[in-house]
Amino acid sequence: LSAVPDDADGLAGLLEKFDQVVAHANPTDAARGFLDAEVLAPALVEASKTEDQSVRAGLMDSIAQVYKRLGFEKKALGTFEALVALCRETKGATHPLTLKARTDAAAMRLSLGEWAAAKQELRSVLDDQLATDGLDELQFIPTRLKLALALERLNHLDEAERQFRLVVETYSRRRGPNRPETLWAQVDLAMHLRVRGRLAEAERILRPVLLKIPRISGEDHRIAPFTNLEMGNLLYSMGRATEAEGFLIAGLDLSRQLDGADHPSTVATAANVVNVLLAVGKLSDAHTLAEDTVNRSLRLLGPRHPLTLGRKAQLANVLVTLGQRDEAERLLRTTLAAQQSELSAEHPAVLRTTNQLGGVMLSQGRPQEALEYLRRVWTVGERVLGVDHPTRLVSGTTLAQALLEAGEGEAALAQIDTVRAAADRSGQPDHPIIPRVVAIHARILHAAGDLEGAEVRYRAAIKDMRRVAGPSNSMVLDLSCRLARVYEKTDRLDDAEKLARDVQAPAGTNENRFARIDKLLADIAHRRGQGRGKGRG
Repeated sequence: LSAVPDDADGLAGLLEKFDQVVAHANPTDAARGFLDAEVLAPALVEASKTEDQSVRAGLMDSIAQVYKRLGFEKKALGTFEALVALCRETKGATHPLTLKARTDAAAMRLSLGEWAAAKQELRSVLDDQLATDGLDELQFIPTRLKLALALERLNHLDEAERQFRLVVETYSRRRGPNRPETLWAQVDLAMHLRVRGRLAEAERILRPVLLKIPRISGEDHRIAPFTNLEMGNLLYSMGRATEAEGFLIAGLDLSRQLDGADHPSTVATAANVVNVLLAVGKLSDAHTLAEDTVNRSLRLLGPRHPLTLGRKAQLANVLVTLGQRDEAERLLRTTLAAQQSELSAEHPAVLRTTNQLGGVMLSQGRPQEALEYLRRVWTVGERVLGVDHPTRLVSGTTLAQALLEAGEGEAALAQIDTVRAAADRSGQPDHPIIPRVVAIHARILHAAGDLEGAEVRYRAAIKDMRRVAGPSNSMVLDLSCRLARVYEKTDRLDDAEKLARDVQAPAGTNENRFARIDKLLADIAHRRGQGRGKGRG
């Protein structure tokens, strides 16, 4: 770094070496690469202002790719946009290099949450590619994939699926059904189907891919941890948390072996493992791993990088599950402030953390304070995310719960009906938000004294939540506790006690739930004592 070469060949060689260090080296060198990027890339930008525009374009692309690999997305976007301007000027708007730079710039907008702008640009690029003579259809694939992701984020799901399937069909026909690129495309399609709730269909695609991976591992071994990760996420969505844990752990182990514990993909896989550890009740392991992902992200990316902030929000979720709500709230407040500064007030990540913070306040018995945050997500989310986006629907159910606990029963019922209507419009009969909607509806009926209606909905919600999130999920335990109270109120004391004791063991990590169960068991014992006293009289 002390003597950046001033000739084009020397610069290109240095960039190539640096990129290899970041991509493949051991964790110590990779960490140094991340930290030195702030020094290296600006120096290379200045040094690459050569009169040879082709050399300059190549160097700018390399610099942008380094920024992208390091996770400096705003800097990557700025460099790609400068490259687009240079290529338009020197090569023309429809030259393959210009189209590639436009695709790369749009991909950075996608990473930054600017989904509508990314979709518009990617559609324009694809139209230009299709209209350009001499371009091979394989050159369209990166644009199609990124366009599919933008459409998915914007909830244009049918159009997104069509693009994913076109990619699979093209690779299968041109490269062969067992080639790495074809298998990657099939995994992308399976991920999309999981997002749409078509879980069995996604599993039918992933199983054969897992069987084919050993045959091509020498050619593209990084597909192995990625596919194990996606299979784990899929099984977790299907409520098969124990199976999911095995695939996610296998994916994490493979990623550690291939790339090292500090590689961004390894840390991302570890973050996914945290969620399934929570689902299977391994709270201590989840806490340890969540703290580890935060610490590695802090070291590699810095304290204000969007990924670091997202992992802090995940750690806060673990703390809530452990009953450490005050600490979780403090962490969420600092995380939210940093996200608003680094991203924007309406960025999807900001909305998720805002919803999470409102949920923590609600769990602390502060529904009026929670309402301010939850209403913001519900209102802004309609404009930014779409009416039936999952993040908005989750915030809508939490908002209904806050209204209920604030004593606004009619408003809560109207809100939960609105959420249910939005979920129905999504076209997913098994939408994952439905169990939450049914659960809140049960609580509204319970509060209104309709115990029969509440019981029916509690049972349905518990059954669906067990399937989706596993028996140790916090909502399953909470609903079971409430159902036990319904049994007690309707004089089924044996059923109430049995269900309460079933929930009691895992409830020890949640002080509020544990206290409610304790009170319920005391009430059951008191009523039985009254019954025996009357009998003796």
